[in-house]
Amino acid sequence: MPSARDPEAIYRVFGQKLRELRVRKQIPQQELATLSGLTRASIANIESGRQRVLLHQVVEFAAALKVDLAEIVPQNSEINVGRESASSENEYLRVLRENLVAELPKARRSRARAR
Repeated sequence: MPSARDPEAIYRVFGQKLRELRVRKQIPQQELATLSGLTRASIANIESGRQRVLLHQVVEFAAALKVDLAEIVPQNSEINVGRESASSENEYLRVLRENLVAELPKARRSRARAR
């Protein structure tokens, strides 16, 4: 569970999981926003842990991404790992950014072929 020292940990972990699932499913932020009734800026803020998420939004995200709620809702062990240290979180985000940048050209090519 999030501790009193870091109650926002669950939102950071949720945002990371949401981003990972969205990228894996090759869904742009704008498309997820449209499917969930939010703005692209809200999706960006949620993925970065800056914006809290309501329960009905979690359900909408799971439906839009075609995943079970269990895949998108953080487990206690994930939240605790996310709180270990700021440096490990920064390292995780750095690697995630590198992977996203590496995958972007592939996603663009895939979307271009689909059109």
